[in-house]
Amino acid sequence: MKKTLLLLFSLVFFIACSKEDNNGINWEEIPSNTPEVKEDPETQEPTDETPEIPVNEDDGEEPKDVESYYNPNYDYDGAIESLKVNETVGTINEPYSFAPIIDSDIWLIPNTDTRIAACQVPEDILKNLTTEALVTTCLRYPWIHSYDLAFKNFIKGIRYYIDSFNGFKELQSRPDAVYELLKKLRELDPVVIAEDYRKGIDYGLYYPDKSIFTFKTFDVLLASNYFPQIFEGKALEVLHEIIRWQYHQQMQCYILDYDRRAVETALLGAQIRLHINELSEWNATILETFINIGYYFKDNEREDDYYLNRIWNLIRIE
Repeated sequence: MKKTLLLLFSLVFFIACSKEDNNGINWEEIPSNTPEVKEDPETQEPTDETPEIPVNEDDGEEPKDVESYYNPNYDYDGAIESLKVNETVGTINEPYSFAPIIDSDIWLIPNTDTRIAACQVPEDILKNLTTEALVTTCLRYPWIHSYDLAFKNFIKGIRYYIDSFNGFKELQSRPDAVYELLKKLRELDPVVIAEDYRKGIDYGLYYPDKSIFTFKTFDVLLASNYFPQIFEGKALEVLHEIIRWQYHQQMQCYILDYDRRAVETALLGAQIRLHINELSEWNATILETFINIGYYFKDNEREDDYYLNRIWNLIRIE
């Protein structure tokens, strides 16, 4: 009798496991558009309806060595300069400082909205900042680095804090925004920043744009597609080469507590590859789903690693 019950239970378990997932998607037949990720309105976290990544088809992408994607002969400076526009804005070259706010009693107020409101740049200063100073100001906005604290979805998290700061809205309107963003990204050399980290230099809240975690913030910021022009034409090519260079530089040094295969970098790499548009429908769906989820795929760490390996094989940064 016990054996009969055991066999019956095993059969029921097998049938249950073979059914489609909770949202009714059969990944044997990949849809043309990625399903929308639904979230709980209170927790802002993906619900059980979050789609899974298809696993039954070959990637169709051959893994390659690190050096095969990094191009040491690429003319980064020349390529960035080709994107320079004649129209410039502003006369204030110094980035806006948040130090007086961080050092004041306002920063001790437990109300987040109050502290966010205090960080807004006065309009008379905001409109007169050069775009170069504005980019640095946005990267020094104290809340922009908190995208992973309130939201499990990194894309939604950073978009929330982008929308909370008037500096980003102003930057979005600047004709030379893409040029200055790429120029700033190129200035961030992991080897140099790692050396400062080893020396114990702590930039803290005042200069977070110089810390080792700026790479992650910058990557997810661009991956959010808030600046869609950066994924067009020459700018897309330059962005792809800079990200490959930065990854190559990260491989030259060891930085404690820094994940070289960060999810944020993978998200940006996924956006780049989708805009290059050289993927099969299957592989494009994998990357689109990854961006929609904006984080890991599974609760199991081993499955996270499996899916991230698939993503890194597709985005061609390593």
